[in-house]
Amino acid sequence: MLQARYRIALLSGAFLITSVIAVLIIHTFALFDHFYGVSSIFLIRVYAFLFVLSLAVIFSWMADSIIGIVIVSSFGMLYAGLFYLKSLNYFSLLFLPYFGILAGMCIYQIKIKQRILISTMLEVQRVEEERNVLGQRYEKTTKELEYELHKYADYANLRDVIDDFSSSLDQRIVSNLIVKHVVKMIAKGDVALLYIFDNETGALGLTVFRERPSVPHDSRKTYPLQGDLLDTWVVKNLKQLFVNDVSRDVRFDLQVDDYEKRIKSVISVPIVHDAKVIGVLRMNSGRADCFSVDDLRVLAIIGDVASAAMSNAILYKRTEELAIRDSLTGLYVQRYFKERLRHEHKRALIAGSTLGIIMCDIDNFKKYNDTYGHAAGDIALRYVAEKIKTMVGDAGICARYGGEEFVCLVPLYDKKQMCMLAQDVCEGVAKDDVILRGKKTEVTVSVGLALLPDHTLDAEELLRLADEQLYRAKRSGKNRVCVL
Repeated sequence: MLQARYRIALLSGAFLITSVIAVLIIHTFALFDHFYGVSSIFLIRVYAFLFVLSLAVIFSWMADSIIGIVIVSSFGMLYAGLFYLKSLNYFSLLFLPYFGILAGMCIYQIKIKQRILISTMLEVQRVEEERNVLGQRYEKTTKELEYELHKYADYANLRDVIDDFSSSLDQRIVSNLIVKHVVKMIAKGDVALLYIFDNETGALGLTVFRERPSVPHDSRKTYPLQGDLLDTWVVKNLKQLFVNDVSRDVRFDLQVDDYEKRIKSVISVPIVHDAKVIGVLRMNSGRADCFSVDDLRVLAIIGDVASAAMSNAILYKRTEELAIRDSLTGLYVQRYFKERLRHEHKRALIAGSTLGIIMCDIDNFKKYNDTYGHAAGDIALRYVAEKIKTMVGDAGICARYGGEEFVCLVPLYDKKQMCMLAQDVCEGVAKDDVILRGKKTEVTVSVGLALLPDHTLDAEELLRLADEQLYRAKRSGKNRVCVL
């Protein structure tokens, strides 16, 4: 484009200079007409010659023909020489066709070069289009590569997830790790929630949740302890859930409370192990169209890994409970009780607090077994265990110490409170009858009590003193409480 403009400027200048020169020459000859007798026809010939000569030079220049310019210039000089020698006559007319033919050849060459130029421009345009296509392909390939690298990074992060999940068998720790990695790997949403399915009650209980740090503290609110309609749908259908806008989804009508009104986008997956629902892993956002299919894919992968980890944690918890609980009564076993006694004893000494032990034994249990059978004896054991557990509640730790003997470890109670609790246990057991085959049977217990630091500072001695008071209660008539 710049070259074409440059040529046009030169062409215009050449025409201007040629016209000026021609006018000057004609006027010069006109001045000498008086002295040399130059006719007007001669002047017209000179002007025509100079005009044709200038056109031939210009066309030759436009055609990039240096040879044409040289030839035209040489003939121009020859013509000027003949003019000087007064030998022009009609011979000068031969130059006009020559210059016309030369100008035509130059025009033809210009046309050819124009075609070449057009062809070159078309080729450049084609190459430009190919470059654009290649650029688009490159951009697409770059995005695909970035996507694959992102996927690879996700899978690489899953190695850390698996390592973290396998580092603990504590259900609480594993649950926290699950939601932690959900928030870390899915860079969207406001909160990740984990609901665990209770097989006994059939309810989904909120185990743990984690909000993204970017969520303003003013907008952070408590979350419901039970799963809603979205979680129920996931459990019922055993399918992943992807909702761009809950308010526009005809499957759900969540116009219940402020919490559900804040939900717009949801992705959720079931945590399944051995075809059984363990729980639901879910992520919420207050913005519509927040999540993508890739986010759901990552959540599903974490859910699959979490299913095995949660199953192992639940199994471990059940196994641990079986190891520390008596299978008949559901109370702790003696070994676990003694471990807790050592722990609570140390803590009581450091804190300077109290620690009490209540020992119970079923009265006339051998006679009860001989009269009603061992199956009836098991019923009586379960009855007494349930009563003791109810009376003590969360205040202490209850265990089956052996046979028909039970023990309770109660921290932070003073002597008066311990005596009242022991009396409640004794009266609570005797209050109700045990029904066997429609027949009422009476079950009572004798209770012994010892207290730290009132009676001793030694743990083993504390246990021995409680057992000693238990046997004193039996010797004193049974169904009573004895204390030092």
